[in-house]
Amino acid sequence: MLLKIELGQAGLDKWRQLDTLVSKLPAANISSFGRHLMTIAHISDTHLCDSQSPARLPFTDRYGDPHHPFAAEIGGPVGNYRAQEMLTTQVLDAAVQKINTLTGRYAEQPISLTVVTGDVTDNAQINELAWAKKLLEGGFVRPNSGAKKVFEGPGGEPFDSNYWNPEHADVLDSPKLFYGFPTVPGLLDAAISSFEASGLRMPFIAVHGNHDELLQGTVAVNSELRWRATSDKYPVRLVQDQLFFSLAERFAPIGPAAWPDPADLEFTHCTPDADRAIMPPVEWEMAFGNPKHNVIEHQGFIFVSLNTVNPHGGWDGSLDRPQLYWLEQTLLQFHDRPVILLSHHPLERLKNDYSPLGSTDRVCSEELEEFFSKFSNIVAWLAGHEHRNTLSRVGKENGFWLIETCSLIDWPQEGRVIEFFEDDEDLVIAITMFSHDSPISVLSGKRLAKGFDLSENLVLASLSRQVAANDWQRQTGDTSVQNMEGNANARNVVLRHPKGNLRL
Repeated sequence: MLLKIELGQAGLDKWRQLDTLVSKLPAANISSFGRHLMTIAHISDTHLCDSQSPARLPFTDRYGDPHHPFAAEIGGPVGNYRAQEMLTTQVLDAAVQKINTLTGRYAEQPISLTVVTGDVTDNAQINELAWAKKLLEGGFVRPNSGAKKVFEGPGGEPFDSNYWNPEHADVLDSPKLFYGFPTVPGLLDAAISSFEASGLRMPFIAVHGNHDELLQGTVAVNSELRWRATSDKYPVRLVQDQLFFSLAERFAPIGPAAWPDPADLEFTHCTPDADRAIMPPVEWEMAFGNPKHNVIEHQGFIFVSLNTVNPHGGWDGSLDRPQLYWLEQTLLQFHDRPVILLSHHPLERLKNDYSPLGSTDRVCSEELEEFFSKFSNIVAWLAGHEHRNTLSRVGKENGFWLIETCSLIDWPQEGRVIEFFEDDEDLVIAITMFSHDSPISVLSGKRLAKGFDLSENLVLASLSRQVAANDWQRQTGDTSVQNMEGNANARNVVLRHPKGNLRL
C-alpha cells in the first residue's frame, strides 16, 4: 500500500494508507478474443526535468498551496513545482525496466513496441533531451546540471521554506510542517548521481509534446529566454505577491503566453551551464530519427503520430492546416488498414487556436471531430497531456477509442499494456495498467526504511511515487490524485471495435 496525507491537519505526523495500485482485472475468456495481433506499451508525460534550471518558475507554485492566502482564488494546482521533480530520470528508468519484462495479460506475448505520447522533457532543454535518448535507448545518464556536487534546485541551495527540503529533520519547511513530509538524508546527492540506463529492448515511438518545445510547456522561446536558460541568474520570487495574478493571465492554455518581466523578479546566483540551452526544433527529430508527425507500420497496424503543439504559445494544442491536409492524405492512403493515432494532446484539449498574423491558421477539436467522422479506418487514439487515465468513444458510426494514459511524474506513475486481437466481427483491445518496477514503499515513518539504498533507481522511483501520492495541491478537485488514477472503467478493460472492411 502507498501512504497518503490528509490535508487540514497542521503538523501531521503520519501519512494515511491508500491502496490503489491493484485494480480488478476484467474477467474474460481469452479464447473468445480470437487471433492475437499485437501487444504494445503506452507511457506518457515523463517530464524529464532539469529542476535546477534558471529558465523554470517553480516559485510560482506556492500560491496554489492550500495554506496560502491566494489558494481559494486560484482554485487548484499551479503546476510549476513538484516535490518529486528531481527524480524523473530514475522513474523513467524504473518504468523501462518494467516494460522490458512485461507480457500481455491475456495472450502473454512480449511487448513489441512502446509508445511515449509527449512531454518527454519538462523544459525543452538540450540536456533533458539527451537524458531522454539515453533512458529510452540505453546508456550513461548524468541527471545533473550546473554545480557538480551541490544541488541548486528547489529543496537544495539556497534554502526556501516553500519547497520540500529532504536532507535535515531540524530544517522545517511547509511540506514537513503542514503535510507530514519525511526526512531522507542523501536524497539530493542520489538524485543527481550518474547511472547506466537499461534502455528499451524493443522499438519505440516518441511523440512531440508542448513541454518538448515551449518553456515549461507554455511560452514560445525568444532570444532573451534562450539566454536565461544558460545564465547564472536563478529567479527565486516575485517582488510583490500580487504580481502572480497578472503573470497567470499571460501563462495560459491558449496563446500568446509570456514570461515574467525581469523587473518583477528577484534573482540569486546559480552555476551556469551551456547544456541547458533550449533545443532548436531540429534537435527533436535528430534525437529520435523521425519527424514530429510521421507514419510507422508495425505488425499490420498503421501508427500515425501527430504534432499537436502550438509553437506560438499556450499549453493546449491544435494542428496547423498543412498537417491536417497531410493527415487526410495519409488516412486515404491507408483506407483499408487499421490506423492508431498518436498525439500528446487528446481531442478535447485541441482548443489552442492562437496564430499570429502571417502564420497558418490552427485546426481545433470541433473541426477535427467532424473531419474524423469521414474515416472508418481509425481504431484508436493514444494520448496524454492531462496526466490522467481515461477512456472514451469518439464519434458514432465511424467512431474509435480515445485512450488517455497518466503521467510518470504525477501519481499514479503508471502505463498501459494494450493487446490487440481479432475475431470474426471485431477488433478486441485488451488494456491492463502497470506500475514501474519498484517497491510499494521505502519509508518507515518519516525515514528511509532499513535495507533500502538510495543508490538504486528503483528505491528512488518508489519514493517519487509515494511523494507524488502526497502532493498537497492535488488532494481535492478535478486534478486530485484520485481522479488521475481513473475509475474502474478507465483502467483494466476489454474494448471492442467493429472490423468492417479493415485488412488485418
